[in-house]
Amino acid sequence: MAWFKRESGELDTSGRKTVRTEGLWVKCEGCRQIIWKKDLEENLNVCPKCDKHFRIDARTRLAQLLDESQFEMLDGNLSSTDPLKFVDLKPYSSRLRQAQHDTGLNDAVINAQGKLLGRPVVVSAMEYAFIGGSMGAVVGEMITRAVERALAARNPLIIISASGGARMMEGSKGYWGKFPDVFDGSFGESLRRSMGRKADRSAGDSWCLGYFSDNEMSWGNETSLGLAALQSPADQAAKKAFVADLQAKYGGVEQLNQAWGAHYPSWDGLRQSREAPDTTRAAADLGAFYTRAAEEYFRTVREAIKAVAPSQLYLGCRFAWVNPLAAAAAAKYCDVVSYNIYHRSVADFHFNGGADVPLLIGEFHFGALDRGLFHPGLVWTANQAARAQAYKDYVTGALRHPQFVGCHWFEYQDEPTIGRALDEENYQIGFVDVADTPYDEMVAASRELAGGLYRTRMNSP
Repeated sequence: MAWFKRESGELDTSGRKTVRTEGLWVKCEGCRQIIWKKDLEENLNVCPKCDKHFRIDARTRLAQLLDESQFEMLDGNLSSTDPLKFVDLKPYSSRLRQAQHDTGLNDAVINAQGKLLGRPVVVSAMEYAFIGGSMGAVVGEMITRAVERALAARNPLIIISASGGARMMEGSKGYWGKFPDVFDGSFGESLRRSMGRKADRSAGDSWCLGYFSDNEMSWGNETSLGLAALQSPADQAAKKAFVADLQAKYGGVEQLNQAWGAHYPSWDGLRQSREAPDTTRAAADLGAFYTRAAEEYFRTVREAIKAVAPSQLYLGCRFAWVNPLAAAAAAKYCDVVSYNIYHRSVADFHFNGGADVPLLIGEFHFGALDRGLFHPGLVWTANQAARAQAYKDYVTGALRHPQFVGCHWFEYQDEPTIGRALDEENYQIGFVDVADTPYDEMVAASRELAGGLYRTRMNSP
């Protein structure tokens, strides 16, 4: 009698085995090593090899924080609405529904109560995955309820803030920081929040001409935003948008490889790669994406401004240096295109955006060392008399330029002697010094210019 009985007369001789490994491993974007997911979770979502902190959701944060990972969720019935019927890349109501579906939450914060080291606590934890921790009316109401609940029970209140502005393109770089991911929903949401705070203040105020967006951003050259997208992680919205454009243009990745001289194994391989392509061979595609990204930036900002302040101007982003693609995008969507121009003259300034649009100077200055502080700023002069003359020459050049409609001096008062908090800058560039004493030469020059301002403008060639 046989001890074992074969249920089927067929043997699988293919030699193939199936091992299910989906979700068991993750790749660290810091050290690019493969990590067993269980090891990562046991290390509180910090890479055990390079200490990179992985993003965690609000529920995980609460479970890590509170005793025995136990907590009771509160106020979960509250949900945001869309009274303005706002639309950017898609309706805000659609974004809300998608965020609710993806996170299982009604809004961007979880209220909970539990114990921390045995003591009852009330916690409000923001959920960044919900449109970047979007802080709408419901978030404010829920945090208010958490505060009131903690006060009534005389329990500690913990607020975990994971809200932010627009997500940056992680592959970008620049003097003032990374460039925002204009394809990520958090970009439009952060703009709407910012403009919403102006609804009862400057919006509609007849003394407010309009709004700038950002200042001296890292626009780079005509390939920089495309390279930044490609050198970002696979989940970067800008990268997804660029890869989708390439798929639509080339169809198969083989055609892209032939055009770029690249060796991507698949479209997913391109998404996973963070290497820069040959910029010469990829220049046309990089430039096309740059234009798309730049136009998306200015269009989204314009719509956010006009939704709240339709009768006021969009004054641009105060370019410090800019390539023709970005300048053209600004000309397309801005009411006025703005620059910070630290030169001795703007009389011969040429707008490289290919359009006859009004221009505005957001910043300029001159400094000297004969009185005041110890640094003359970005444009030096010999003394206060020379500084006043340089000011007159600069403004006269702007008045006679057919496109400039204004120029703004930076700044009214000298900077602090020991430097400003941001970067220790301590320029002698004011109309008054740190003790509010006017520089007489600058005051006299300004009065002289103002007295003949319109005559100078109207006599311009």
